[in-house]
Amino acid sequence: MFKRIMMTTVLLAALTGCKTVSPEQAITKQCDENRAAIEKTIQDPERRSTMLAVMDSFETEIHAIASDSEQARKRYDTALRNYETTDAQLKELQQDVAASLGRLCSAAKTHSLELRKHCSAEEWEQLTAHYHELKNIAFL
Repeated sequence: MFKRIMMTTVLLAALTGCKTVSPEQAITKQCDENRAAIEKTIQDPERRSTMLAVMDSFETEIHAIASDSEQARKRYDTALRNYETTDAQLKELQQDVAASLGRLCSAAKTHSLELRKHCSAEEWEQLTAHYHELKNIAFL
């Protein structure tokens, strides 16, 4: 579940928007599903509250990164269509897109490790049991 949101967000923010729902809607939906799993799995109220706060922080951060990434991707797409765009300009824009992806991966790692501090290995296994699929993603 947490890996799925991280991977979903990476793909949405770095590659393209989702055609069936906006990236913002997809992020919110996945975070809501993660919160529900935390509510169901983590019985201790203090740890549950802490983990939910971590999810809130992660959601806020990935919404900002996704927005920045979308703007960088649009600038890159516009430059690709411009006959006058130089190789150096494209490389710079490509680096902007890659930097957004790097920020997203870093945020995902940080929040994942923070969540793990507040649950057992068994609880983490329950929270991450359905990592296998990425849903509702249509590219380009």
